[in-house]
Parts: sequence; C-alpha cells; structure tokens
Amino acid sequence: RWKLPIIMRIGMTIVDKPSFFIIFYYFKYLWIKQSRVSYQESDTMFKVLMVCTGNICRSPIAAGLLNHYLPDDLKARVEVSSAGTHALHGNQAEIHAMYAMDQIGIDISEHRARQITKDIARGSDLILTMEATHSKRVKSLLGWRHNKPRMISEFNPHRPIHDIADPYGGQLQDYKKCIETLNPCIDELIQWLKNKIL
Repeated sequence: RWKLPIIMRIGMTIVDKPSFFIIFYYFKYLWIKQSRVSYQESDTMFKVLMVCTGNICRSPIAAGLLNHYLPDDLKARVEVSSAGTHALHGNQAEIHAMYAMDQIGIDISEHRARQITKDIARGSDLILTMEATHSKRVKSLLGWRHNKPRMISEFNPHRPIHDIADPYGGQLQDYKKCIETLNPCIDELIQWLKNKIL
C-alpha cells in the first residue's frame, strides 16, 4: 500500500511533508530563542502572573506572598500580578483570604479581581497556575507558545506536582492551610528568580 507524497510549496522551493515540519520547527526554535530577553543584562521588568479560578483566593494570596518576601534587589526587577480564568472583574479578595494574610503581616485589601486575557497572558514572562485546568486555559490563550505556564507546585521541592486546594467557601483555617502550602513554593520561586535575573 502506498500514498501519494504530500507536496507543499514555500516560495520557490518545493518540500515534502517531513521537510516542511523540520523547517517549521527550526524557525519556531529561532523565534523563541531570539525573543528571549537576557534579564541579567537588561533593565526590563520580569513579569510574573499568578492564575487561579476567580482571582479572589489562591492567586492573590500567592502574589501577595511573593511581593512580600521578594528581596529588595528583586523587587526592582520583578512585577507580580494575578488573574483568574473565571473572574468577576473588580471583586475584592475573599474576606478570609484578607484576614489570613493580615495575620502574617501582608495586606491584600487593595486587590481587585480580573479575568485573564490573551494580552495579559502573552505579556507575562512567567505564568504560575494553581491547577492543571488553569494551565490548559492559559495554553489556549498562548496558542502554540506553550513554554510559559507552569504549575506553582513545581517549585515545592518536597512534594510532587499537585493542584493547590481551593479554600473558597471554606473556613479561615482552610485559607491558612493554603498559605502554608504556597510558602515553600514561594521560597523556591524566589531562588529561581535570583538565578534567572540577578
């Protein structure tokens, strides 16, 4: 059994299907390589985006923790924000989230929820999601540029990659548990940012 070769024309050059994909992925590699910024040699802000569902619990907590614990030399180089895959624009963080964070000296009362968009996603250098479903949504916004989203639990060296439990609708203790779960991820993330930027 045989198949007719699939011929594709690129400019004045005719290539078969395998050659076309080799050329395609080669240029894709060059595009990604050339688009990367050497942050160690640039004053460009490195943009970190935290993503959860409603942008009122996990992602503002994660962003608040990172902003609070970033050392001064990184604060001048890193911009931290958050968004939700199903956010109601303008909502405040959940009251338990604000209270749990306030108990450790972090104020997130000024936070306002926003829906993640293609522009927000593509304008970020590192996108950290709370769940695998969030990563899937982010990838759909990025198109074939799937190199950006990562699950924040990847940065916990003591546990395998996992979803961060959603405390929404729970008690204060559930929000404190969320903070405890995120803390080691934030610690390791800061070390990663130091190696990346400084």
